[in-house]
Amino acid sequence: SRYTYVMELKLTKNGGMEAAERQIKENRYAEPFRADGRETVALAIELDDMGKGLLTWKRIDIDGE
Repeated sequence: SRYTYVMELKLTKNGGMEAAERQIKENRYAEPFRADGRETVALAIELDDMGKGLLTWKRIDIDGE
């Protein structure tokens, strides 16, 4: 595979997509995967806290960390 995906999922009531994005950046979740030469894609994902599934997602710029 050419890609490694790093995902953080958060429920709406736990901060949603903004909290997921912040956690990916602050904890540098993508760093360990960047050394193997594959493109690393980080995704922040917000899920509905009432069990209705995915609400929104966003690709996070990890190169600008």
